Amino acid sequence: MADYTTLPEVNALLKRLAGLVISTTTEPTTAQVNDWITDESAVIDAKLTMRYVVPVTAATSLKILNDIATVIVVWRTFPVAFPAAETNPFDALYKAKVAILAEIQKGTMQLSDAAESGDSGDIGVQHNLLDDSFDPATDYEFKVGRTL
Repeated sequence: MADYTTLPEVNALLKRLAGLVISTTTEPTTAQVNDWITDESAVIDAKLTMRYVVPVTAATSLKILNDIATVIVVWRTFPVAFPAAETNPFDALYKAKVAILAEIQKGTMQLSDAAESGDSGDIGVQHNLLDDSFDPATDYEFKVGRTL
């Protein structure tokens, strides 16, 4: 698995927008942030694997995913670095990037130069497990093998 962002990219955004640079002596440390980079890259791959061959390696698509991953890691880093902050100044940017990732995952936005996986057709039905209205015994449209 390849990471979609790097510590220097995370530090550049943090420094530009929050005046913060992560190091081995800060909270969080470089090791923690590098772990988050790997974690978030894996989550992005998991979200895209039904539509694209992962890790995505095409140049234009990498720029998009790099931007998304960098913002997600910065958003995750800020409250650890500034635990007394009442708000995370990266909230709006984070929501915008996560919305783009969701659009890519749904297929309403495409990574134009990324290789598509063979699983991009019928990816099944996602269902909110907290919704009590779904009953697999009576909701036949949701049975295995049936497409909507």
